Amino acid sequence: MQLISAGCAPDAVNFWMGDERAVTSMHKDHYENIYCVVRGEKTFTLIPPTDQCYIPYTDVDVYQYNIEHDGDDIHFSKIRDEQGATVPWIAVSIH
Repeated sequence: MQLISAGCAPDAVNFWMGDERAVTSMHKDHYENIYCVVRGEKTFTLIPPTDQCYIPYTDVDVYQYNIEHDGDDIHFSKIRDEQGATVPWIAVSIH
């Protein structure tokens, strides 16, 4: 299946799945989205671009998660980005 937007292939295609416990933190999407609710409901709070200056961004460290197998046990650890990279994050939870 090929997705076309304005005559161009998309830069990214993401698939997110969850149940009634899923909560999405406030965030900015850098790509176009199509959201499909199979059953139930999802509430979106959309903020206009003109209000971006009122949104409290903070820089958070970038990590990579590592999975380690020890027999039947699985352990997760996080590895800090070697260059000390950070990403802007919106430190607000709306619910």
